[in-house]
Amino acid sequence: MAQLNLNTFGCSSLRSEYVRESPCRDSRHAKVRYSGVYQKENGDRNTGYILNIENGDVAKLISNDYTLASTQETILTEFVELVRNKVVQHKDSADPYVAIYYELQNVCLPDGRHVFNCWNEQVGGSSPEIDESDSVSYSISLLAFEQYPFLLLPHPMSSHIRFHCGNIMLNWHKVPMVCDKIVNDEVLNNLFSERGNNIFDTQGYFVTSCGCGGSVQLCMLAENVIHAAVMLCRMKNNYSKITLHNNIINIVNVYRDAVRGKKTRIPFVMLFNNCILQENLTFNIEDCNIISYNAALERYVPHEARPNRISVGGNTCINGFMVTGSCEYEVKIGKEELESDHAYDAWQSLDKELTSISEKIRLSFALAIGRDRPLGITLGCILLFDPFKPTGSILWNPQTRYRGNEHICSEEELENIGCWYRRLCEVDTSSIDVGIRRINLATSSDRNPIDSFVDAVIALENIFGVSTEARFRVSASVAKLLDNDVDTRQATQKQVSKFYDQRSAILHGRSLPQKEIATLREDCIQVVLRVFRKLFEHRQELIGDADRSKTLLLEQ
Repeated sequence: MAQLNLNTFGCSSLRSEYVRESPCRDSRHAKVRYSGVYQKENGDRNTGYILNIENGDVAKLISNDYTLASTQETILTEFVELVRNKVVQHKDSADPYVAIYYELQNVCLPDGRHVFNCWNEQVGGSSPEIDESDSVSYSISLLAFEQYPFLLLPHPMSSHIRFHCGNIMLNWHKVPMVCDKIVNDEVLNNLFSERGNNIFDTQGYFVTSCGCGGSVQLCMLAENVIHAAVMLCRMKNNYSKITLHNNIINIVNVYRDAVRGKKTRIPFVMLFNNCILQENLTFNIEDCNIISYNAALERYVPHEARPNRISVGGNTCINGFMVTGSCEYEVKIGKEELESDHAYDAWQSLDKELTSISEKIRLSFALAIGRDRPLGITLGCILLFDPFKPTGSILWNPQTRYRGNEHICSEEELENIGCWYRRLCEVDTSSIDVGIRRINLATSSDRNPIDSFVDAVIALENIFGVSTEARFRVSASVAKLLDNDVDTRQATQKQVSKFYDQRSAILHGRSLPQKEIATLREDCIQVVLRVFRKLFEHRQELIGDADRSKTLLLEQ
């Protein structure tokens, strides 16, 4: 008996024989369940759109608490049969999920309209009224509304179509009209440095600060804009038509700014592991938002960068959270830019900005959440929205580290995290960035306690180290900063000196017992965190002092 696991489309399992022979196949519950459109993350949007009902009503429909009109019943039956036929047709495919996904995108009537749109109109659905003042955005939005169903389809997890979102070729006869609007735009017209005799031979070249460069054909610009707008919908987790239209407006304006040589800002989503936020919890810190993990976005995250699931109080929780924000973005137009160093320089600047944000967020969690074993969170990946690259950009850590001993973060702790993040952003930390990065590595890795210990000592050395008498200067500076009475200072100075001695012994080949190394690591990490707390809470003037160790030791 052939069996397909169609979790991708919302079904726990589906046997082709059972589809044909099930005695309950005509029940409303079976129709929705076996149609493969209802799922926890976003399958209810398919059913809601086709039947023109609210997403919340879909859940009622599943439990037989919602009554459909006769036309809606007919449409639901037709849709169920459509999906069943596709399931049977592709049950022997190497990847049935992908095959069905593409098939459902391309189910159109002879006039080119997608059948989902037709069903929606039959039960009173319509597109919103949109602003016509910008002819380019307006014409692209009309084209996008005709492709709208692909935005609602739950995506297979296959990486090679992670960002695929429909085929504009289904409405190819309307593309020349959109291209006319583009070439008649006094700004966008300058995007195309090579003018051909048709929309295929007309193209331009670009390089973005995200590291993306290449050419764009006039015939493909509308599709690029729509794909980018869909990607932005997914990052925002908002799939309405008006949101799609507003995204198109913003992206078209980014293209115009690029031609004018203006910088702008683009959104990003950072995914962190090893800390759990309460569901639907959002907290603003400076220009970023900390939000609970959005499982719908996980489809576009490499498997290696995804957080694990853990059981807390009998409930399964996602051991991760997200941070959303924006970063500076710049595009250079022209073929000569492809051969210049601008792409590398711009990418270096963008990478520095993103790294600074992620490292300060990680340190803020370690400083704010007081535990005997400091909390170490890891950066899984960054989803970076690039309007000129419709598939988006993903920066991810191939060695995502799980320190274990995860933490459930409360709202009160988030407030404290926000306070620490603001402190870290108030001053220029460039002189101690190495120390910040090293202590983050030390707190977030349990794979090798030796590496964590060495990282923690390097953090101290970055803060107070000098080229001569490093052992004494660092240990004495730490003791002077942290303690007031002589006895305690002497104990701290002795402890930090021991850290230095043991680090040197390890690097020169000496073997230490694992238990001793683990104790050294935890003790050193705690000292480093105490130093950071003292500096940012009470001695911020030292952070910008190039010779802070000398300044501190010479104080009365």
